[in-house]
Amino acid sequence: MKLIQLPPPVLTLIPENDDDIYVLYTFIKTGDIIKAKTSRKIKKEGSDDAYRETAVISIAVEKIEYKSYGDFLRIRGIIVDSSNPDISLSSYHTLTLKPKLQLSIKRDNWDMESIAELNSPSNMGETSLLLLVIDDEVATIAKLGRFATQVITEIHSNLPRKAHNTQYLSLKKEYHQNILETLLDLEKTSSSDKIIIGGPGFEKDEFFDYLKTHAPQIIKKIHLIPIKNHGRNGLRELIAKKELKSFTVVNHAQEESDFLTQFLTELSKENGKAVYGLESIQKAAEIGAIEKLGVLDKLLHGDISLRNKIEEIQKLVKRYSGSTILISSNHPYSNEFEAFGGIVALLRYPLP
Repeated sequence: MKLIQLPPPVLTLIPENDDDIYVLYTFIKTGDIIKAKTSRKIKKEGSDDAYRETAVISIAVEKIEYKSYGDFLRIRGIIVDSSNPDISLSSYHTLTLKPKLQLSIKRDNWDMESIAELNSPSNMGETSLLLLVIDDEVATIAKLGRFATQVITEIHSNLPRKAHNTQYLSLKKEYHQNILETLLDLEKTSSSDKIIIGGPGFEKDEFFDYLKTHAPQIIKKIHLIPIKNHGRNGLRELIAKKELKSFTVVNHAQEESDFLTQFLTELSKENGKAVYGLESIQKAAEIGAIEKLGVLDKLLHGDISLRNKIEEIQKLVKRYSGSTILISSNHPYSNEFEAFGGIVALLRYPLP
């Protein structure tokens, strides 16, 4: 993230890569004023004809949507200022934020500590990996970044049981081609320079042979890793593999995995050092009992009062030398976190 102007009153910056876009997703709040270059259709006065005009528009944020496939943010809100006088104020507009697009954020009350969250290292080797877990029934594709792991899509093969008829061979080719096209699209829109393919059995090897013929240009990017599971369970297994530890981008994903495992282990104990739910976590934070707090990212974009409560808890945790880990809603583990209300914590000691 390139910071150009620090607040108050305005923070101006340029996101430089995919991870910076995700960091902005967790940083921008409802009520912020976001200013960026965009385009908008404008109707001519007294006519039904419209033309598209580029302008710098400021909106008051009401809705924030993160698109992991393509890595951009959609920020929707009411227009409060425009460089083009023909654009009517008080109407709604959606800004699309992508890497390399400069934007400004205006906020009534700045917490200067939060600015540190934006210091995303943009030059530390690879910024993301593409992950593919494949068997003969389903291919699960994800992107693993420094700050989030997103499940992009699942592609089903619809293969018949009989393995040698004409229909089977045709559907197998179609299955492999659909996967390949998705990978190539992701490769164009992300900064990934490695593709990790895992899966049980021989399907991953058959797909690799397909790539040799149909996409030889990406073969050097491919790493094959055998695993026992498929689908999201396969993604979890793949992320935990020791072969991936050489990639710096994997560290956060493995931290998420270790955090959930440790939380569930402690929760299963009679006097375990784990707690979940906003009220219980608030009490634990007030007495300095939290060692690590886990928050599902989408909790930050619901009720603004809920976000404010979570941020106050984060400050308490930090004050007592604890830490916070944000969990992507598209992460393979997100369902488990959501089952506990989206906010959990590991404690230094069991609560009475």
